[in-house]
Parts: sequence; structure tokens; C-alpha cells
Amino acid sequence: MSDTPQQPAEQTAAQASGAARGLTLEEILRGREGEIVLSRPGEELTRISALTARQKVTAYVGMEISHMMGGDAPALVWRQGALVWRVPVRLTSPQRGVLGYVGALDVDAYSGRLLIPPELHAELERHAAALVEHTPSPTTV
Repeated sequence: MSDTPQQPAEQTAAQASGAARGLTLEEILRGREGEIVLSRPGEELTRISALTARQKVTAYVGMEISHMMGGDAPALVWRQGALVWRVPVRLTSPQRGVLGYVGALDVDAYSGRLLIPPELHAELERHAAALVEHTPSPTTV
């Protein structure tokens, strides 16, 4: 007789079947506790680049709010179940150069749609006015 205890035949068969089949791709790629799977093989994480997001924001704020505003380098952010490019909006002046940031505009990283909150125009204009007021004028020589 053997010193190892015998396992029921059905349990041994199930274990052998599981070991023989290996792991599925879903099992390997499934997010572990505290993780979120952002992209699976064959799926695009984003359809638009950071540069395209920045260009979209620059075109929008330049045409709709002020030609002295433009987008800067964005960050990729997880927002309300989707990835967005958060593009900072900066204010510039022909005499003073870049004055600073006045807000941000999000761009859906998959569709490229601008996510424009209702208060965006007023917020950017308010921050721009405050920035201009507190920026010293250039001195003339």
C-alpha cells in the first residue's frame, strides 16, 4: 500500500482536465483586485494622439473664445469610465509671451469629441482677465 491518501476519481479527473487545458486569455488578462484592464489585445486604447487632442483644443478655444488662447501638452486621464486627454489652456500675449494657464478642456481619447462643460467659456475668460490684471506690463526701453 502507498503512503499517499487516495483522492476521489471525479476530483482527480477534474484537476487533470484543468491542468491539461491551460489558462484562457481572459483568465490571464483579467484585472486583479485594485486593477482596471484598460485595453485588451486587438483593442485600441486611444484613437487620437495627444498631439491631435492639443490641436483640437487650440482650434476650438482660438475660434470660439480668444485667438490668444491655445492648448498645451495634455495628460491622459480616466474620467467617468472613459479615457480623456486633459488639455491645459494657456493664455499668450504678443508683447508678453505666455502669461499662464486659464483652465483645461477634456477630449475623449477614443472618439476625439471635445467635452465642453457649460461654464467653460465664462471660466476661461474669468481666469484670463485675472491673469492679465496680475501680470506686469512689459517695459519699453
